[in-house]
Amino acid sequence: MKVLIFIAAVLFSFSVFQLPDQEKEAETKVDTKTQDAKSKTKDAKPKAKIGSAVYDDFVEPWREKFVKAWETEVEQTKGSIKTYNQRARAAKNVSTRQYNVKLLKEAKEKLKTLEKNDPPFVYGGCQWGSEHWKVGDYGPTGETPAIHQIMDERRMLVGNDPNGPIFILQMESTEGLADGKTIDLHGNFIHVTGTTTYKTVIGASKTVLAVEIVDLNSLKTTD
Repeated sequence: MKVLIFIAAVLFSFSVFQLPDQEKEAETKVDTKTQDAKSKTKDAKPKAKIGSAVYDDFVEPWREKFVKAWETEVEQTKGSIKTYNQRARAAKNVSTRQYNVKLLKEAKEKLKTLEKNDPPFVYGGCQWGSEHWKVGDYGPTGETPAIHQIMDERRMLVGNDPNGPIFILQMESTEGLADGKTIDLHGNFIHVTGTTTYKTVIGASKTVLAVEIVDLNSLKTTD
């Protein structure tokens, strides 16, 4: 009997001494899970902006300009989808129907791109030829004008042909450029800032559009 009592006492003591270690192990497991959850939260990528929210990083008045132009383009594209759909349904011959179905498909794809807005829609008139530009227009352009005259270290007089519209282009530097050559503006974001007057070679005054090459990143907030 004494032997049984002794064995029971030993087993009880062993279980008591082991209990704190088990509790510590449980606490360690809980802490590890908490740390893992916090780590995953930190590593989570921010949700990408779409639609008009893409312009939140731009300063005013550019943000407002971009949003309005984007909204107008979206509505016009929706209108085109409705028009092409109606024309396709009303077409009396196969070729006309197929043509409008093709335009309808293109308009739907364009709308998807606009709604995603990546890269952002930043067109405001300058995608057309310089003969259509007016003060306030902006956006990427495909112009490759001839250089009529280097005016100073930042400005030059350019135009698509001698008898066509000319404008004064301001850029970061005119170094390496020369009269009679061309300058490829394709893909550059430009802004028609106003008008300016200069003296021609015969001494007459002429007023033309003043155009500036702009770095899009410079129009964003620096916060």
